[in-house]
Amino acid sequence: MLSSYIVWYLFLAGAGSGAYVLAAAFSLARRWSQAESVKEYGEITRGGFYLGPLLVMLGVVFLIFDLGSPEKAYRLFLSTKFTYLTFGSWTVLLFCLFATALALLRSTSLIRLPRLAFKALELFSLACALGIMAYTGMLLSSMPSIPFLNSPLVVVLLVASSLATGSALITLYGFFNQQRKSMFFGLKVIPRIDLVLIAIEILALAGLVVSKYFEGPVALASVRTLLTGEGAYVFWFGTVLMGVVVPCFANLLNRQTLHMVNQAISSVAILIGGFALRYALVTSGLHVEALPSL
Repeated sequence: MLSSYIVWYLFLAGAGSGAYVLAAAFSLARRWSQAESVKEYGEITRGGFYLGPLLVMLGVVFLIFDLGSPEKAYRLFLSTKFTYLTFGSWTVLLFCLFATALALLRSTSLIRLPRLAFKALELFSLACALGIMAYTGMLLSSMPSIPFLNSPLVVVLLVASSLATGSALITLYGFFNQQRKSMFFGLKVIPRIDLVLIAIEILALAGLVVSKYFEGPVALASVRTLLTGEGAYVFWFGTVLMGVVVPCFANLLNRQTLHMVNQAISSVAILIGGFALRYALVTSGLHVEALPSL
């Protein structure tokens, strides 16, 4: 477990579920608000509703590669003992089923569900998407054998990163569909959301690094690997520069007037940073070079 495949799973499942949660939030705001600009959010939600389940299903492929065989994945559903793996497996399965069904219903008028049934599907899908965002961080933080990741801050960090990468997916969907005038209204609020999520990521990551620096020799070895070790370039260039500096600069420029090219660059940088963050966390957490000398 925790091979390079799991990094791709964490990234794809996180971005997909984050995009879906944000799309659902936009959709709810559109229904409840009386503001005309908010009512235009309908267009931008399509990106999250369609891309969300697609990326999560792609992530499942990498998860199966990580487990080694489809048979091992199947056994997770037969376990009678509650673990984060079994919870996550059922959550991912149900999300893929519910979200795909909703995507098909939204794209065709041939099948009509009763309004109550449609709303129930929406709520179940949203709950499953929230579960996917949370359980991956809970799984990693529940491993005492990996001291660097054994912290609730990992959950906060991955949830914020999932929402940020999900926001980036929705923005890129809007960028490639900007010929629709109504797409612009939903995209105007994205820079503010991104800045808040990036601030949460910075605080959670800084808290994790500082707390693990003083926790013990194994956690300290992981911190040193993250900051100055062999893979530090992934952390500093990918996580910090691409995931924090570039999006902050681009989004600050976009606060007054939305420039779609700047926003697209910011979104690509956030996606690169989201992948680099997961890679850096997993590889630093599994750092074992210092163990023989302890």
